[in-house]
Amino acid sequence: MNPSDAFRLAWESLFFECPNVFYVLPISSGSINQVFKVESSDGLFVMKLNAITLYPKLFSSEAKGLEVIWETKTFSCSEVIGVCELKSHQVLILNYIQS
Repeated sequence: MNPSDAFRLAWESLFFECPNVFYVLPISSGSINQVFKVESSDGLFVMKLNAITLYPKLFSSEAKGLEVIWETKTFSCSEVIGVCELKSHQVLILNYIQS
C-alpha cells in the first residue's frame, strides 16, 4: 500500500478529516514493519505500516505498551496518536520526536 494513502486513510478513519500530506520519508527500522516520517497539515508523525494478515493486532498491543510507558513520564517516549486497521494493512501513528 502506498504510504501516503495509508496515512490519509488511517487519519480519516481516526479523526474524520483528511490531512494534507506534504511528504513521507522511509525511516530505518526492523524487518517486519515499514516505518515512515510523515509531515502533514496536522504536524510531524511516525507511521508504522504492515500487512494485517501477517501480524494481527500487533500495533494494538504495541500501542498499549507505549501508552503505559508514556503515561509514566519517566523518560521520553512517542505518544500514540492512533491505531487503525485498513483492508489489508494496519497502521500505528505516533508523534515524531526530534533527535
